[in-house]
Parts: sequence; structure tokens; C-alpha cells
Amino acid sequence: TSSGPVGPLLEQVAAAHARLAEDVRPAVPAGPLRGTPPAAFVGPDRELTQGAALLHVYEELAQHHGQMEILRDAILAGKDAAR
Repeated sequence: TSSGPVGPLLEQVAAAHARLAEDVRPAVPAGPLRGTPPAAFVGPDRELTQGAALLHVYEELAQHHGQMEILRDAILAGKDAAR
């Protein structure tokens, strides 16, 4: 089981949120990627843009957020059932 204060985790999340905002701010959605991804990471044969990369990041964040919500709900349901 996990234990400990939540405060430090909230601080880390706030710092990550700020870094993400700093990284996204200068993006040019229609612009090309700033680097070349490994060939194994590249999907269909089309021009990759910064906007497409940001959309992919958003999709991944949304998916993981949903997974965390499901896990939270399962933990809370188990806690309630144990009462």
C-alpha cells in the first residue's frame, strides 16, 4: 500500500503542468517537428507537424487520466465495501 503526504505530489504535478505550458507555448501547430522521431515511432506516411504531435500528447494524457479515474473509483469502491 502507499502512504505519505499528498502535498509533495501536488507540488510535482503543478511543476509538470507549468513545464508543459512552457513547452507548448512556442509551438507552431502547422510547423514541422523540431526533431526527427525514431522510425519505429512514425505512423502513416504523411508530414508530421508540431500540432499533430501535441494532439498525440493530449490523447495520451486523456487516456492515462481516464485510467487513473478508473483506478480511483475501484479503490474507493473497495474501501466502501470493506466498511
